[in-house]
Amino acid sequence: MSSIKEIARWMGRNSVKIEETPLAFVFFTDEHVFKVYKPKKIDGVVDNSTLKKRKHNLANELQINKLLCKNIYLKVVPIVKTNTGFSFEARGDIVDYALKMLQLPRDRSLNYALENKWTIRKETLKDILLLLSNFHKKAATNDRISNFGKIQDLWSLYESHLEKIERFQKPDLLFNDSVKDFVIQKSDLFFERVKNNKIKDIHGDVRAENIFVVDNNIYLIDRVAFNDSFRYRDVLFDVAYLAMDLDFHGKHELSKYFVKQYMLLNGEPEESLELIQFYKSYCAIIQCLNHYISKQKSFAVDYFNLAKSYFREELDLLYEGPEVKFRIDYAGNRKLQRLIDNCSASGELKTLLLCSNIMAIDRLKHHDHGKTHATKTANFALKMLRVLKDKKIKFSLLNDYVYNKYIKSYDFSYDDVEVIVALASILHDIGTSIDKKNHSLLGVNLALQLIDSLLENIYKVNEKTIIKSEVMHCILMHVTDSAPLTVEAGLVKIADALDMEEGRAKISFREGMIDTHSVSALAIKKVLISSSFRKPIVITVLMSNSAGLFQVKDMLQAKVQKSGIEKYIEVVTKIDKSAKAEEVPDKLIFKKNEIKRDFRRK
Repeated sequence: MSSIKEIARWMGRNSVKIEETPLAFVFFTDEHVFKVYKPKKIDGVVDNSTLKKRKHNLANELQINKLLCKNIYLKVVPIVKTNTGFSFEARGDIVDYALKMLQLPRDRSLNYALENKWTIRKETLKDILLLLSNFHKKAATNDRISNFGKIQDLWSLYESHLEKIERFQKPDLLFNDSVKDFVIQKSDLFFERVKNNKIKDIHGDVRAENIFVVDNNIYLIDRVAFNDSFRYRDVLFDVAYLAMDLDFHGKHELSKYFVKQYMLLNGEPEESLELIQFYKSYCAIIQCLNHYISKQKSFAVDYFNLAKSYFREELDLLYEGPEVKFRIDYAGNRKLQRLIDNCSASGELKTLLLCSNIMAIDRLKHHDHGKTHATKTANFALKMLRVLKDKKIKFSLLNDYVYNKYIKSYDFSYDDVEVIVALASILHDIGTSIDKKNHSLLGVNLALQLIDSLLENIYKVNEKTIIKSEVMHCILMHVTDSAPLTVEAGLVKIADALDMEEGRAKISFREGMIDTHSVSALAIKKVLISSSFRKPIVITVLMSNSAGLFQVKDMLQAKVQKSGIEKYIEVVTKIDKSAKAEEVPDKLIFKKNEIKRDFRRK
């Protein structure tokens, strides 16, 4: 009998596109997809060892997927040995079976949109969660299915995945203990889910690559079929899987939106959020193991770090220093994601940020200079950077090291520009740990000792040296009177001033520092970044009263005017609901004739 590999080789020679998964080969023709199981048996997981079993299991996959993909899953067809090779649905000796499906366009998958950094509309997510909610309401449950939601079975499955991962990397005992402690401490929540019939026959693999939006229809394909028990889970598992996938691609706000809307739609209690965090971690661990098995180590490591991040609060209590959880939108940038992971794992950085807040808040009665301010600065800087990127603005790193015809060109991209801006934003105030005066110069000296470890496994020596110098220039130039020489440094400088919402000022009030700055900052309700036909970047400051104008004029205006990128910026203020909206007076808007520098090579 012909082997599946022989069939795959023949199909490949005849221009049939082939993809391989751990359990199957998938063949793509012009209009259809044919899925063929490998003759594998994994105890307790799947048994496709005989032709009869493969045919039966394909029929099962056909049946269970019709609920969510009407008219996409067509039928089980024979693979026939012919005189010239092999054929689907022909007459002759049957050598195997395939599941025949209509081929959905790849560029209509949610995963394609995420990887290409397209905008994902909330309306699309709402359509997906409506489909999922209706499916969950009708999903089957019974005593046998509910048994799979018991706490001992959940931990046993999670633990078995961790043990398998340890074949590829060293065990992380602190993380393992944190997960186990959570399961034990929240046992009542898991029990309530079983009691309330929330363990059902769900989809089991709600990832972005399995979601297609075609002609206003949502298709959720590839429901887990190889083992029924892997579908017998809490309905929150499906929600968590897509939320985790959105997190993995840096879409944290969309992830939160999806979870929140599902909970509202289905009347889920607030404590369900804790279970969703657990399930997101579990889903990331599953993907970590899958990528290790597929020999994609870098992605496996990224998924493992993501799994840990959902337990970061518990883990940080076990490390020296304060909790540091950098919630920075990396938007699918793998280098930036690894940088954030390195920063979150750095005990030295944590302690420096703690020291900065001790100096600023406890001793100087000033406002936050620690991880919260660093995170907000990074997110503001990245938002502005991405607006400039969309407007085709050249950044200094690329202009000077990629497009410069007088030197050897380096292989940098916009991803590396984001790394510079994010790292400089995280480190810009660490000099405050020594003294507020001259903190930018002190910060450069401290950063010099830190940056190599934070860029570990991201860059080679020469590229790392360039990134390091660019980051230190940003740190040195972020104070008001400095004159940045790069676009990146200008962004960090302005972003530092944008963290002026009332929450930051309340710290000063609580510590007894009541001055013009803190009173003005208390009037700032929200800072928004957008774009317009007039200027690439529009900074809108929403205020409860006009006291906030002092903060805009003396802090934000001063920094923008000396940023070197003032020609790209417009600042607008609006008085909150109780008063008429008004723009900043003309003297606070930066006119073209005020432009003093640009960064194009002379």
